[in-house]
Amino acid sequence: MELQHPLGAISGAVDTRVLDVLVRAADQPMDAAMIARLSGKSYTGVRHALERLVEQGTVLESSVGAKILYRFNARHLLAPAITSIVDAKRALLQRLSELIEREFTPAFPRFGALFGSAARGDMRPDSDLDLFMVRPAHVDVDAFAQGADDFAEEATALTGNDARVLVYTDRELTEGSTKHPLLAEIARDGIPLVGDLAEFRRTVLSGFADAAG
Repeated sequence: MELQHPLGAISGAVDTRVLDVLVRAADQPMDAAMIARLSGKSYTGVRHALERLVEQGTVLESSVGAKILYRFNARHLLAPAITSIVDAKRALLQRLSELIEREFTPAFPRFGALFGSAARGDMRPDSDLDLFMVRPAHVDVDAFAQGADDFAEEATALTGNDARVLVYTDRELTEGSTKHPLLAEIARDGIPLVGDLAEFRRTVLSGFADAAG
């Protein structure tokens, strides 16, 4: 599954790319050329897809002078389902946060985030789902590891992508991004699931400053 294009999990047709663009555009009309640019598909393919979608009623067509514009039909019977799928990334983040509450009790992480291609928005269908957790010093190591394994299994089921949970300790976090370069990527692109992202960034930068000094 590609979170930046979740309709692709249903069909690889150009139609889903066109719908994705139009749903995200809300009520802003677009011409076929603009849709082609935003979808990354050919102009011809987009034109054919638009014809099919207009015929099915999920896309509305209008004319402004010589230009033909298109927009998503938010009143269509299937509109709520289509919009929900396009909004899958937000739903995934919510589900992941709920899973952390369930799987890591009582060995709760100090901080957790989604990172990598899923966070950046450039996933491929075979991309891993990269997840990051900070294990506090006081929690039981084995209990936390079991929570991480169960969490990864549940996360994999949500998208079909292989979920990988990277666990760091408080000590490793304070060593900063000089010793652990991946921390800089997470501080830059990570989407928090639990804990304070600003505090995480301060800790990573503090570790960097200590290492540099």
